[in-house]
Amino acid sequence: MFEPKYPIRTERLVLRPYSAADVDALYSYHRLPEVARYLETEPRSRAEVQAVVTQRTSARVLTAEGQALCLVAELAGGGGIVGDCALLRLGLEGLGLHRIVARCDARNTASARVMERIGMRREAHFVRNEFLKGEWTDELIYAILRSEWAARQPPG
Repeated sequence: MFEPKYPIRTERLVLRPYSAADVDALYSYHRLPEVARYLETEPRSRAEVQAVVTQRTSARVLTAEGQALCLVAELAGGGGIVGDCALLRLGLEGLGLHRIVARCDARNTASARVMERIGMRREAHFVRNEFLKGEWTDELIYAILRSEWAARQPPG
């Protein structure tokens, strides 16, 4: 079992477990078609967001291989919720994983840029690999090794 020390702070963000009070803030963007465009889900209703929050509120620890730890991202300094995420550094440093893999719809250039900016490399571009919302779409696969992550960190 692994439970991070919460909250997890970066220069710009505070990452923390979901709480029941997050429903309205999360619904404000989960309901938007442009947010769901490249996801497997459609825009979510408030009830669907409530169900996600209820499920994830109790998911504060990793207890088995293959689990994901999803957290809420707030701007440091009290700027409010800006998103939700699964973690990279936690897996490589906290859990000592050898490798982390991420994937996204190839049309989602913003997600691809985030993965590249944090040091992940594109390993594959699968053409018409996934049937998503009535059409075949391309999928990008990114990965990073713990050794690659460590080499990018400042000394000290």
